[in-house]
Amino acid sequence: MTKAGLRIVLLMCSSLFCLYWTIGIPSFAHQSEAPALTLTGPSGAVSEGYFRLHAEGDDTLHNAPAETQLLFEQSDSEDFASVIRRYPAMGEFNQVALSGFSDGRYYFRAAVFQATNAERVAVSNVVTVHVQHHSLNRALTLFAIGAGIFILLVLTILRYHLQTKREGTEHD
Repeated sequence: MTKAGLRIVLLMCSSLFCLYWTIGIPSFAHQSEAPALTLTGPSGAVSEGYFRLHAEGDDTLHNAPAETQLLFEQSDSEDFASVIRRYPAMGEFNQVALSGFSDGRYYFRAAVFQATNAERVAVSNVVTVHVQHHSLNRALTLFAIGAGIFILLVLTILRYHLQTKREGTEHD
């Protein structure tokens, strides 16, 4: 090999080395790590009686094998010392709407499990949901206002119906 050929080979090797460090070539060591899974939920206190949890992950959800299942786990502590309930995502959906919670703080996370051996493949961040229902006084006040408007509407309809009947003019 000539000096010019050796220089070309060295130049190509150094170029490939620089390219490797610049754009990064995926290593096989990272393939065993679980992909990131992110859970989002309501940002403030929930007073409507329901809330939604949404899981998002790159390959974890969209390209997951058919034998994996997405579950939303509930715990009474932020460290998930014990899981109280698991809510499965239905079909291809990656969100769940939950209701029926009393006032308090609830902790949730998403997890992807292997259906064959129940091994956890990926776990998301923990989302805290604070449930604070409307007060009973507020609910009864709104009900009374609604009932008053309804009664006023019915009385107005009856009044104008009787008035048109007395005048003898019928509308088609």
